Amino acid sequence: MKPVVYSKEYHIESTHVDTNKKLSLPAFFLLFQDLAIEHAELLGVGKKNTIDRGILWVFTSVKFEFYKMPNYLDSVIMYTYPGDRRSFLFDRYVYLKDKEGNILAKGSTTWALINSETRRLIVRPDVNELVEHHEDDELSLPSKLSIDEELSLCYERDILYCDCDLNSHLNNTRYIELIVNIHNLDFYKGNRINSIEINYLKEIRDGQHIKIYTNKNKTYVRGVCNDVVCFDARLSYELVRH
Repeated sequence: MKPVVYSKEYHIESTHVDTNKKLSLPAFFLLFQDLAIEHAELLGVGKKNTIDRGILWVFTSVKFEFYKMPNYLDSVIMYTYPGDRRSFLFDRYVYLKDKEGNILAKGSTTWALINSETRRLIVRPDVNELVEHHEDDELSLPSKLSIDEELSLCYERDILYCDCDLNSHLNNTRYIELIVNIHNLDFYKGNRINSIEINYLKEIRDGQHIKIYTNKNKTYVRGVCNDVVCFDARLSYELVRH
């Protein structure tokens, strides 16, 4: 029987944590991405029925809330399940819980399928295996972000070989890194991001030069390549409790 809800226990290693010895946002995102891929394989929509057929799963938007990040050497359980199928979009939800069942973080994401050659959206994907599931306390779906504040250049850099994934474009985890790097180490010693929402607008490829813009309070982040907006993000923060 195919598992509608898929879970996995993780031991938080040194490569997963930040300077506060807490699970970092990029590491959280990487764990979720790999868990979602494992689940897709079990549901029959993994490599054989996607990549091997010239089809790629891609994020279109994500939304996460972080309540209490686990510490170095903690054991946690991550859960994920598919939500509704809406035309060409597929919803997926995620929870991170401690061993006592307390919710540490949760998120909602939307995915789509694209043609690996043309990089165009597959409007009527032949994917019927996904079973819809919902929980009472799941996070609402990401919204379309509208940035009406003045933005200024924060930093810029090239997209290099190690930034790219098996789809030959910027790895989803690297987007998170681009966003969290708007602040320095000292900032994160006293503050943490407790929510993040991202709209993925245009694919970013190897060799491109990206410029990262933020508003004054750095609650909005925009990535621009060749004068084209590639992603928009919204953040909120809270003080670190030591």
